[in-house]
Amino acid sequence: MAIQLPGDDEGGGGIVAEINITPLTDVFLVLLIIFMVTSSVIANTGKKVDLPSAQEAGKTPPKAVNVTISTDGTIQVDGDVVKRDALQAAIKAALEVAGIEQPKSASEARFSTKYTVATALTHGSVRFAAFEPERLEDPATRELMRRIELAIDPALDAAFPRQRAARVAIETRTGRREEFLQPTRIGDPDAPLSDQQLGDKYLELAGPVLGARRARALLARLWRLEHEPHCDLSE
Repeated sequence: MAIQLPGDDEGGGGIVAEINITPLTDVFLVLLIIFMVTSSVIANTGKKVDLPSAQEAGKTPPKAVNVTISTDGTIQVDGDVVKRDALQAAIKAALEVAGIEQPKSASEARFSTKYTVATALTHGSVRFAAFEPERLEDPATRELMRRIELAIDPALDAAFPRQRAARVAIETRTGRREEFLQPTRIGDPDAPLSDQQLGDKYLELAGPVLGARRARALLARLWRLEHEPHCDLSE
């Protein structure tokens, strides 16, 4: 600050500049103490982030094999036209893609036939919950995976692509063998889902996102969609 002093004999006056920093020093000390306290609190309350290790980052994701069958019976593997004789090699490659023995992540589990089959047998279905971390390490599922073997069935392979089937064979501890043939994939045009199955699957997928009440209300509107005056389903 500046102060005016009394004048000298000539009537003049002098101005003396003076800055008192004592109050500012107190403020600096208070701010320093606040910073020291809050910085430790912020460091301890941060969210933990699990970064991938160098070993995990180096893993190569499984490569998918795309098999396309046109209406005229032409077969393409990854965009290349192949003859029927070459199809078995493509199926073996697909089997390798889906043959991850011990999946360690959700993406690997989706490409593990053993895991999906064991999960279906243990829990009754394979939905989103099947790929949650706690389900990936389910002891019962992992134990059952050890007893599953994968192989190409020559008879079913010969009927492809006219028929897309799968066979499951179960051998008991006493040596008894039971087989089940699924002649087509459930949900295909020749084996469509029932209305009840469609509704159950919709509620299972939409319920966690929309909420159970809203999901059921929307499902009721979808079933009578042809009678709706307009198609705004966002209401």
